[in-house]
Amino acid sequence: APKPKFAESPRLRRRGRMTSTDLTVLGAAAAAAMQPSGSTVIPLDVALPLLSGDMEALVELDLHNDPIGDDGTSQLAVALGRNRSLAKLEIWRSQLTCRGATSLAHALKGRSEGLKELNLSSNQYVGDEGATAIADMLVSNACLETLWMLSVGLTSKGVCSLAESLHINNKLRLLQLSDNPLVGDEGATAMGEMLAVNSTFEKLWFGGTSMTLEGVSALAEGLKRNRSMVGFGIPSTRVGYKGAEVLADALKVNLTLKELWLSREDVEIRGLVSLGTVLRDHPRSAGFKLPLNDLKLVALRLGLPSAARHWDNDAIIGYWRGEHEEKLLAFAMGSHERLGAESKVQVLVDRIDCFHSVTSAFFGG
Repeated sequence: APKPKFAESPRLRRRGRMTSTDLTVLGAAAAAAMQPSGSTVIPLDVALPLLSGDMEALVELDLHNDPIGDDGTSQLAVALGRNRSLAKLEIWRSQLTCRGATSLAHALKGRSEGLKELNLSSNQYVGDEGATAIADMLVSNACLETLWMLSVGLTSKGVCSLAESLHINNKLRLLQLSDNPLVGDEGATAMGEMLAVNSTFEKLWFGGTSMTLEGVSALAEGLKRNRSMVGFGIPSTRVGYKGAEVLADALKVNLTLKELWLSREDVEIRGLVSLGTVLRDHPRSAGFKLPLNDLKLVALRLGLPSAARHWDNDAIIGYWRGEHEEKLLAFAMGSHERLGAESKVQVLVDRIDCFHSVTSAFFGG
């Protein structure tokens, strides 16, 4: 039978093909786990030899739903401390607590190369203590770019620790903190303050918390001063139309954001009109996304043609961008309706004079 390829397993990926040496190191259990069906979760005792021994082999490791707990995570952390090839580690829903998270944090402290993506989600007992250890690690870590801590039992205390570390860390690009319902306005305010000063951070997912309009306003203020964010989401947060209005106000200033995730039932129709009005009057670059909301629901209120009731968001935003470009061209050509006849003539005279000056200089006339 042909040797199985690591690339065929969705849970464990490495560079190149398995060799007979690989099979000897990993044993029969590893070979069985690598079968193309991918139905078997890779056990920890299979992953550890790859992390510790075959230093350049392992690229991604997925142990989710494998109940390795804190003891298994501690073993993993020891191996990870010596490994520089692993780029992605997923241990969500793996029954680790703050102790396991702390072990991982210690292993990643001071690292300038190695792990780039870490997913600790759905481990409810990581909590604020685990988050504080992770935050302490982020102060000195210069390789981790993506951190998922969705549904890990955080309160505002843990979020504040993470936000404070990101005043210093300039490597992390994405932070997923959704579905931590005990996080309130204090945590949101800390994140807003971080956004105001961090010039490299790009994506924050912060839905499913208990923040109120106060927290949303703090985040919006951070977005106004930020020039690096491209993605922001607070779905499943009862922000109401007033929350949508403060975020819409931020969009007038922040022109780098390309994704804004807000639940339709959270922003209400009035909030959707506010968002649409800003997107109409302050056109975005191509590719701006407003998932979970349909601008066509308020098409007529936004002055769109009746056909827009059947358009998707991309078509509507593209329509506004086209209108904006036409107006800019009209101004440039001196033919915009806001320019009077005398002004149009003057623009034409100025252009003729400019053309004459350039041709004279070129031809020596």
